[in-house]
Amino acid sequence: MNILFVCKANRFRSRVAEAIFNHYNKDEKIVVKSAGVRLDPLRDYVASVVINTLKEKGIKMNDDKSKPFNENIIKWADKIIIVADNVSPSLFPAEKTEVWLIPDADESEINKVKTIIDKIEDKIKEFLKVIKV
Repeated sequence: MNILFVCKANRFRSRVAEAIFNHYNKDEKIVVKSAGVRLDPLRDYVASVVINTLKEKGIKMNDDKSKPFNENIIKWADKIIIVADNVSPSLFPAEKTEVWLIPDADESEINKVKTIIDKIEDKIKEFLKVIKV
């Protein structure tokens, strides 16, 4: 199974979902990627507060640059999960798309960032139970 997590800029929510999923996933047949629908060329990195918060939880995150979504990655994905409240589901095939309404946060809003990471972690744990990993 190929899973794609999507958010607006691929620098926070979808990247966190990818890292947390990979941390908890035990099924090597499940491959996860993340992408954004509108990248910010001036800020194509994951904020240090996000990386450090995950590190405190024992979760490793790569610091690759943001990746855009495209037709190939949409075809690749068996399941698309929009991890955002500001991305239109109409951009993706309805039959394989799920929406988690996760708000965005500025990297300066440390407590909000941590709360959102906790919410994403809870959603990932629920999702893993559903797909029985």
